[in-house]
Amino acid sequence: MKKILLSATAAATLLGAASGVFASDEGWYARAGVGYGVLESMTAKGALNGKIQAEGDFRPTIGAGYDFGNNWRFDMDLTSRWNDTGAVGNFPNSSSDMRSTSLMANVIYDFHNDSAFTPYLGLGIGYAKNHLSAIGTLNGLVTDPVGAAKDNESDIAYNFLAGFGVDLSENWVFDLGYRFFTVRGLSFDGFSGVTPTKIKT
Repeated sequence: MKKILLSATAAATLLGAASGVFASDEGWYARAGVGYGVLESMTAKGALNGKIQAEGDFRPTIGAGYDFGNNWRFDMDLTSRWNDTGAVGNFPNSSSDMRSTSLMANVIYDFHNDSAFTPYLGLGIGYAKNHLSAIGTLNGLVTDPVGAAKDNESDIAYNFLAGFGVDLSENWVFDLGYRFFTVRGLSFDGFSGVTPTKIKT
């Protein structure tokens, strides 16, 4: 069994995330890591509408898996994501942020060779809890909102993984990977003034 030293990743897309790590010996393994990811450009519809641009941020992740010893692994990970999504569309007096916590189950294939570097590809499906906090006002005063939302929405999530692991010792592997992570279109409860409405992304 190989223990995991670190998982590092660069990621991009809806609620981007950190990747998995591998062990080349048959048996159980554990991993922990941190990645950096960004949200793809989103469009909000409803009381607040228009494009949302996000800043990148770090993503901590922990996980465990089983290596079957035949190049295939099964892996589960828990990852947290947060992005400051800034102003919404054409509302200068607006702000928003998006948070997501996902539990993913991944199937990964390792391309073993005679070197210390092992490339891998993987696919995963899971469940993500997402939180949107957004407000837009006419004049910058929270007492005069055009639209607002502070709601949780959960749905099925998918991801694609690619990367490589580097054997540091018999028990430690360093992993560098990329994850494309996406959640289906989300609909959050919000308000237009004092009237209940939906804000969709």
